[in-house]
Amino acid sequence: DEQVGFLRGLLALMTPGFWIAVGSLAFVLLIVGVAAWAAERRRNAEQFGGGVLRGIGNGFWFSAVTMTTVGYGDKAPMSLPGRVIALVWMFTSIIVISTFTGTIASSITAASLQSKVRGPEDLDRARVGTLSSTATELALRDRGISPRGFQTVEDGLEALESGLLDAFVHDAPILTYAIGESHSGVIRVLDARFDLRPYAIVVPEGSPALEGLNRALLEVTESAEWRAQVLRWVGP
Repeated sequence: DEQVGFLRGLLALMTPGFWIAVGSLAFVLLIVGVAAWAAERRRNAEQFGGGVLRGIGNGFWFSAVTMTTVGYGDKAPMSLPGRVIALVWMFTSIIVISTFTGTIASSITAASLQSKVRGPEDLDRARVGTLSSTATELALRDRGISPRGFQTVEDGLEALESGLLDAFVHDAPILTYAIGESHSGVIRVLDARFDLRPYAIVVPEGSPALEGLNRALLEVTESAEWRAQVLRWVGP
């Protein structure tokens, strides 16, 4: 599982977001490098002189080592404008490198958490779990899927979070509630449904409690408090 997470992290380096961050950083380094070269090319020709490309390249190198606090010492501004540019860049680069590091960390984290299951059509090639001896298990087997059985929803969600499963399939309201209680931000319920089945309450035929039960259900489900609780625990 650690190897899988590591590989997903490497794949994050291939995402557009990563390369946009790298390109943006290189562009900022280039701007600072050009500014340093323009300020130093006459008074400090030994370090920043030469042709345009060579001079800008030296400026780029200076801005890069200054940003990373390596400071090899092979490039140092001598003019007042050059020193001002270097001083401003030293403080600015703290923000730049922090932003860049945060962007890369976010990309790698997002890739490592990305699920390979995006809908019911992906379940046949994934490690799937569900509650044992339930209608959900039968529905999965009808689709040619052999799920791993669990005794409780929490057991299944823990297996999913630890990487033993790619997906855990069960009733959406129950999953939404359970995830909100103890797995929020780590596991999410996909906006995909299949094999929809209504819930029902069974009473003996001709039971006198039926009419009162129906009235009570209508009163509860039509109330603002009920809708607020559903929104809180299950979602819209």
